[in-house]
Amino acid sequence: MESTILAAVTTSISQGVIVLAPDRRIIFFNKAFAAITGYGEDEILGQDFAALNGPETSAATLAEIEAALASGGEFTGEVLHYRKCGETFWNELTLAAQRLDDGSVGNFVGVIRDITSKKLDELRLARLEADYRLIFNNAQAGLVLHKADTTILYANPMARKLLGVEDETIVGAVNTDPRWQFIRETGELLPIAEYPVNRAVAEGKPVMNLEFGNQRVSDGKLMWLMCSAFPVLDDQGAVAEVLTSFTDITDLKNHERAAQLARERFDLASLATRDVVFDWDLETGKFWANRNFEPMFGFAPFDAIQLDEFKAVHLCEEDRPAALADLRHAVAS
Repeated sequence: MESTILAAVTTSISQGVIVLAPDRRIIFFNKAFAAITGYGEDEILGQDFAALNGPETSAATLAEIEAALASGGEFTGEVLHYRKCGETFWNELTLAAQRLDDGSVGNFVGVIRDITSKKLDELRLARLEADYRLIFNNAQAGLVLHKADTTILYANPMARKLLGVEDETIVGAVNTDPRWQFIRETGELLPIAEYPVNRAVAEGKPVMNLEFGNQRVSDGKLMWLMCSAFPVLDDQGAVAEVLTSFTDITDLKNHERAAQLARERFDLASLATRDVVFDWDLETGKFWANRNFEPMFGFAPFDAIQLDEFKAVHLCEEDRPAALADLRHAVAS
């Protein structure tokens, strides 16, 4: 009775079942094993279990299996095996010794399960993870991954460099960490609620191109950063994580300030003279003049004026030919 039930079970289950003789020859297999491997009874019965191995089967795994069987123990693990047609499949294999009454090892009973789809998904995810790590670690922008409560899960090397935190203590930190207090251009501290990651969590949408300063921890240098934050939503639409990215715009900010200072100095210098000073882009027509223009000519400077229009508003009629000839000669030369 028991043998009949056992035969019915082994025939009907979806996992492959095999029995190996002590010399590893296959002396029994069920229909599921035949379906998974593609072998018929006349083709695999009596063959060594090693017939399922192939060039890409891990030698280390085979050695582990053999060691387990030689000691009369049990092996459980994943093995890359080959079907009859030569196609590989991932086999979740369990092999255990069946002991006789005297304690010696008789046969080995095995169960196999085709986990190829699962394994390929795992390998694809592993490759994606490797690609993601490569990009993340080598990006020339600071990249920081946060939990929804702003706890930092990961920061790439550029992020640690820009913030002046060269070790892994940044992982687990939150936005209230005193190592990064962001400031506005006015010098005021940026409220934590306005930090990009906090706004992305609160608004549930990307926050783009915010500019702020940060006193870098490593050397005290004031760094100017342009930052964006991108929320990652879960299936319910709630923010699960936030990726922030930021780039160093310190040099750009310094150039802008220097240019502004130069403009202010120029304005002051032009006010110190009674001369009219103007700048005229002859391609676009854009025109700028200092404050002495209007008192001298009696009307405000043009916003823009073309060369052909200049004679009508600026020159006395009798002076136009000579003045325009001189102007055109200056432009041409």
